[in-house]
Amino acid sequence: MKVKKMWSILLIMIFTLISCTNISFSQGIGNGLEKSNCEEILKNYIEDFLVEGYSEYYDINDVKVIFDEVDVDESSNVEFIAKATMNSVLKAKCVEELPYVKGMLERVNLNTFSYESDDNTINMVSAANKSNLSDRQIEVASKIIIDKIKDLEQYIGQADDTNFIFKITASVKDGEIDISTLKMFAENIDEFIPAEEILPKNSQELEKEGFEYLETEISESVIICNEEILPNLYSGYDRIAARDYANKYTSNTTKQCPHGKALMDTSKYNSNYNWYCHNDCANYVSQSLKAGGLPTDSTWKAGSTAWVNCESLTNYMVSTKKYWKKSDYENANAGGVIMMKNSDGHRYHTVMIVKNDTVTRQFSGHTNDRLKTAYSKNSNWEYYVLQ
Repeated sequence: MKVKKMWSILLIMIFTLISCTNISFSQGIGNGLEKSNCEEILKNYIEDFLVEGYSEYYDINDVKVIFDEVDVDESSNVEFIAKATMNSVLKAKCVEELPYVKGMLERVNLNTFSYESDDNTINMVSAANKSNLSDRQIEVASKIIIDKIKDLEQYIGQADDTNFIFKITASVKDGEIDISTLKMFAENIDEFIPAEEILPKNSQELEKEGFEYLETEISESVIICNEEILPNLYSGYDRIAARDYANKYTSNTTKQCPHGKALMDTSKYNSNYNWYCHNDCANYVSQSLKAGGLPTDSTWKAGSTAWVNCESLTNYMVSTKKYWKKSDYENANAGGVIMMKNSDGHRYHTVMIVKNDTVTRQFSGHTNDRLKTAYSKNSNWEYYVLQ
């Protein structure tokens, strides 16, 4: 599906480029290439890419594209870095219309379900599955469905911005972009991936994921003690407050830190805390978790190793306090945390999850500073939730 989308977009791009007059250089990029013309063509390309890629699930209200960097090397290769902001609203009129939720409901034989109340949900799951699920499995499935619906209700009918960072590369030939060499990549937190990988999956894939998720939870519930059924890891944690804090104290800046190693705009930071040049990610995540209600102590407090270091923060939250629970890309929701690990298994970067409507995921973070930026799946990352 994504490959087909990319080919259709590329055909539009080719037509646009062929239709343009010969591009002569007048603004100093190099190799006979005119910056303004190139940016206009690539801007249209990015807009078409996002509209085509997301319109299955969203009404797209607006797409804005700003170019931050343009470079041409000695081999006539050009590279553009662009930031795009897409304002959109889900087409689904209720949570039950979302493909992922449809898959969950299909697993418990509720293809025509409409949420009314918690008790009604439990009764309907029980009635539709009394011959094939145990009481405990019905209880688990009902709670998961109820929690998912309540989590996703906030996204229905609400327009929202999603930010993207794109890198576009191509060769220059005779003063024009050689379209046969054009490639576009999307920033995925700390890496660039082929741009099509940032796009949402098709509805059939999302339904399948929802079905399989609930199937797994139902199967595993058999071996878990009753008193452990989906507990709150810390009942006082307000993950929405943590999300709001994370979004308030960062930005999508182009400013370099004093050492030139990361993008940081400390004027957007909470001045009540110290910040750490090109190494502020865990400090920022800890602040967000505290804003969500996690209590500090002598080990985890502002400036401590457990507060500012990724490894120590994870050990404290997972082992010492058991506040964090392993999740996955599909289900880790706003107020959760992503930890990145290198090839040696060392945790080196962390960000806050600020949105998961089952179609699009967003993170906010420090170093590099990012606000409500889309991310895709990476099997090497750790996803944690607190409720």
